[in-house]
Amino acid sequence: IESTGAIENLNNSTSRHVDPSRQNDSFGNGLSELSKQLRIQQAKNQQQENYIDRLERQLRILLELKGISLKEIKASLDRASEAEAHGEMRNRVKELKSQLEVNALDKS
Repeated sequence: IESTGAIENLNNSTSRHVDPSRQNDSFGNGLSELSKQLRIQQAKNQQQENYIDRLERQLRILLELKGISLKEIKASLDRASEAEAHGEMRNRVKELKSQLEVNALDKS
């Protein structure tokens, strides 16, 4: 009787076992799909880099005509972005303080 149970356990374990060739095929298909997505993203990234390069060249030409350097423009944009980020952070802090006060009053 015990040997019959062992045989049943063996049969059950082998019936749940996935065929390695099928497992490798599905794994390979998954890798193939990821590889395809990676190539697509790399191509899109390259297109965006080319577009940015073209825009920077156009901007450099326009700025030279106006007598302004690209370095000055980038520095000015950096300063403006930092100021904007600081303002957004201050607003977010105020918002969180208000939420904290509301939560504190709700618990009271």
